[in-house]
Amino acid sequence: MRRIIVTVLLLALAFPLVPKAVDISVLEDKNSAEDFLDSYVCENVSFSDWFVFALAESGCNFNNYVNALDEYLSDNEPSSVTSLKYALVYKALGCENDYTQKISEELSVQNGIMYSVFSLHLLNNGAICTSLSTDDAVAFILQQQNGDGGWSVVKSEYSDADVTAMVLQSLAVHKEKANDAINEALVFLSSSQTENGGFKSYGKENAESASQVIIALSSLQIDAKTDERFIKNGKTAFDSLETFRTDDGYSHLHGGKTNDVTTSQAFCAYAAYEKYSSSGKPFYIFEKKAEEIPQKTDTSPLTDTSDGVSQNVDTKDEKSNIPLWRIVFICAVSVFGMIFCIILTLRKHGNIKNYLFVAALCVLLIVLSFLINFSSPDSYYSDTVPDEKVTGSVMLSISAETIGEGDIISNVSIPIHENDTAYDVLISCAKLHKLVIGKSGTGEYAYIQSINGISEKQHGELSGWIYTVNGEIPSEGCGAYSVKDGDTVRFIYSTDGKLQ
Repeated sequence: MRRIIVTVLLLALAFPLVPKAVDISVLEDKNSAEDFLDSYVCENVSFSDWFVFALAESGCNFNNYVNALDEYLSDNEPSSVTSLKYALVYKALGCENDYTQKISEELSVQNGIMYSVFSLHLLNNGAICTSLSTDDAVAFILQQQNGDGGWSVVKSEYSDADVTAMVLQSLAVHKEKANDAINEALVFLSSSQTENGGFKSYGKENAESASQVIIALSSLQIDAKTDERFIKNGKTAFDSLETFRTDDGYSHLHGGKTNDVTTSQAFCAYAAYEKYSSSGKPFYIFEKKAEEIPQKTDTSPLTDTSDGVSQNVDTKDEKSNIPLWRIVFICAVSVFGMIFCIILTLRKHGNIKNYLFVAALCVLLIVLSFLINFSSPDSYYSDTVPDEKVTGSVMLSISAETIGEGDIISNVSIPIHENDTAYDVLISCAKLHKLVIGKSGTGEYAYIQSINGISEKQHGELSGWIYTVNGEIPSEGCGAYSVKDGDTVRFIYSTDGKLQ
């Protein structure tokens, strides 16, 4: 089965999987797959969990990845749902350690539908929680089903294909208890499928929705390629997924750039279909034994980094450019290095040791320039938001009413430009009204840690900033959600991870 999984993934992704020139040879055999894991996946451990889920039963050696994940979690504290995903990754690889035990003990259905879904995944894979049983988790999830048969992040009149599919993935091993709810959800998904065979989330057809539905159907032993309920205009979810294919992966939306997370979810979709075809087992049921990977019981306590200080991580930011001062600085350092080497030669001190010293010093200065970002208060807190190519405006509010701070910003109009996101709107508002924003990540991975000194986890373990657009909580981060003219955006400080 392991060889079959690797083979089908090769056929499905007959092009580079992700940036950095990873080509088809990466997964031609177990050794090259392990090279891919030891390089790209280990280097990008913070968002490579989907790749690991897909390859968990491929027969690869995951020792280096487990060590990298141990190290990452010793220095970072992920958000609540993400922490469950990492615990599930350990379970998928047959690891039982302090981290999985800690997370298992804290499983709950009080933190929203997605937290409940991954709690159920962990329980389905043998996690033991004294305060939450599998039956309790299933019962809670069923209670959150909407009237149209699907699920959404917050129970409402309208369901979301992504959320519905992910719920079905967790219910796949509970068909007898949840048979009626599952059938209603399948009717919802079938009616939601577009004429292209795809699925929309928040009004936009996207690759991730198609991938998640494929994983759900495969986990329920439904053939996404042949079941008539999921063929529209002769097109299946697989046909839709392939329309998002790029030269080196998959894009979130049609015509977009390659997105690592989108690519890894497509990877999972093909792996889930192969697992269904070969064994009929749900994608999120893992059977790897603990002895196959050394147990790690020395995972260090997680460090709380929720102090509101902006922490930039190495992620792609499609809107970023190298500032002019940095280009000038690099050129100046290079010229300085050459001049200094010429002086050394004229003074008869030119030797390999001295040349290497100068080169190392220049490289160090250039590297340091990328760790520094100069921005004066006047240039950051500009009096106006640039109005070139303004495409409309949105109404923005920032509320900390839950902790008695009231509205920080109340219904202000913010001009928007083409492809602006909810994050861009917040930053534009911060510049206009001199707000202090603490964040991590950039681009689509931007995550708001604090606003005006009010930080996540400052008022409870689940406290932090969430955002809504037109009263709904989007299924993607604020750095990935594109706003449109007339939208109403609210950033709300929540003490329990939910809207009040």
